[in-house]
Amino acid sequence: MNRVVVWLAIALTHSLSVSASENDAVGIYVYGRTVETLTKPEKQAREKALKDERSRAEKEVASLEKRFEKAHGKKSAEWPEDVKREYRDAQAASYLAVLEHHEVLAEQKELTDTAEDIRESIPKVIERAKKTAVALVEGLDEASLRVEVLARRTKSGMPAVTYWLFLKLTPVAWKDPGALVGTALEDANVEEGYVGLTALTGVWSGVTTLHRYTDAAPYWIVMVGQQLNGWGAAAYYAAEVLTEFAAVQASGE
Repeated sequence: MNRVVVWLAIALTHSLSVSASENDAVGIYVYGRTVETLTKPEKQAREKALKDERSRAEKEVASLEKRFEKAHGKKSAEWPEDVKREYRDAQAASYLAVLEHHEVLAEQKELTDTAEDIRESIPKVIERAKKTAVALVEGLDEASLRVEVLARRTKSGMPAVTYWLFLKLTPVAWKDPGALVGTALEDANVEEGYVGLTALTGVWSGVTTLHRYTDAAPYWIVMVGQQLNGWGAAAYYAAEVLTEFAAVQASGE
């Protein structure tokens, strides 16, 4: 990338941040989680324990699915509500176990690089989608939405590999972040086994909530991913999700 292109990219990022902040935009700040320093034996022991817990949680989901399908049929949308809730809770626990396992596997550079890729993508998404009520900000204290990259994983499949990013979304001084719970952003796809911030089509199609916003734990943890062409594409998709999410808050819908 030559100096002119770099200068233009910086100028675009700055102009979007400044113009949007003047209009009380929802400011997004993205950063990579600080990876805990462990000795090699400590890391190996923790990785084994978390891998075992992940395996246990995934087996529990498979066991419940088999039992519920036998009792209530293969169409999960037609299961009794209490059965759906038990299955979704088990699935959420399984996703969290996957996250914890990948957190101990994560390297600092990959989290830092992914956060930077998302930051570089957000102004492009704002410009393309004309989300003028959303801005990229340069500091944690300026942010209305703090986004921490916790971990990432790949999953092989056909016709392509799925790239997943685990993100923690912490709202700061939002009008009513709890109001998003129960809206179209939440539970739109629960009959397919997803939990939370997800929808049947559009930008939300590859988003799964691992932790919902509560008063006691006021943040979301989401898993964002699709069959894409590498981590750069995954970061751009995450930028689309974050921009749309912030735009919903800005609009008050």
